[in-house]
Amino acid sequence: MINPFKFFGLTFLFTVAMYAVATYVPAKDPFAVQPKNQLVALDGLSLPAFAELKFRHVARQPRYDIGLFGNSRSLGVGARHLSLGECRFFNFSVGSESFRFTIANLERLQEIGKAPTLALISIDNFELQRYNNPISLFAAIRWEKAFNDIMAGLTRGDIGFEDVLRMGWRHVWIEIKRFKMTFNPETFFTGIVTLFSDGNYFQRVSPSATGYYFDGSRNSPELAKEAVFNILLKPTSQQIKAGYFKFDIERLARLQKMGILAVVYESPLEPKSADAFLRRPSPQAINSRKTFKKACAELGLKCYTAPRRLSNDEGFWTDPSHPPAKNLGVYLDGLLDKNRLACPR
Repeated sequence: MINPFKFFGLTFLFTVAMYAVATYVPAKDPFAVQPKNQLVALDGLSLPAFAELKFRHVARQPRYDIGLFGNSRSLGVGARHLSLGECRFFNFSVGSESFRFTIANLERLQEIGKAPTLALISIDNFELQRYNNPISLFAAIRWEKAFNDIMAGLTRGDIGFEDVLRMGWRHVWIEIKRFKMTFNPETFFTGIVTLFSDGNYFQRVSPSATGYYFDGSRNSPELAKEAVFNILLKPTSQQIKAGYFKFDIERLARLQKMGILAVVYESPLEPKSADAFLRRPSPQAINSRKTFKKACAELGLKCYTAPRRLSNDEGFWTDPSHPPAKNLGVYLDGLLDKNRLACPR
């Protein structure tokens, strides 16, 4: 007869071991071990491991002057694209995350005194209505943010009960997704590889390959220029709830009062889609921009809606919402010029 205590005990230990291996983050800092123009391969890592590597790197460094926050839409922009002078720059972006992750990440960085002096923040174009909860943070932090969201919904007059229920479900959905991300063969195998090759896991790659620079930005090989891009972005359903959006902007305003200059920009769209939505913006995008501009004005934040064009010399867009890093860098340089910097340029 099977002893139930031994069975559940062994099951628990096996689950803990699987979790430890699957979520293992290499001790080596890939952003501090390579020469300035060298690339290192990181795409085999899970998003949580990638986010934690960036956090650990920043925690060990002197406070950066300028940080770029966002997801894959800003991940390609590096110091090579900006006129920084003596400013120290790091790209904090984590693919597949959203504005809500950026705020939580900034709060975490502020707690250890390592949030950048100027935070340049990408918020996904409001036509995308992309506003998912953080998935790359540790469980304790995710659950704390979930609790704060529910409490905000129960105490604020601008958040309805239906929105509280929806936000609660979103947090549950994130936990289900995170569980699936953790307990699957691919993640477990990656954890095994990183665990047993910790000192040599990060391989340097060719400048023409996909890899990451020391400043946290990603290099992606350009696609053939002959490719014709004709896909138009389609409107999506409303996902950004005004009450919670304002709640998050207020969190950012509190961080600014602690000494972080926040500059928020709406990510641009490929010109064809941008023109289409300029002629006929979706009602949900109109409402989100209204909340965005009003809350930023009231709270003293520097916020910019998406430009119609990045430049006269547009590079190749891989899809309707991921801008060429070079052109986005020119636009962000302009935003830096408009706002105070904490270091000589």
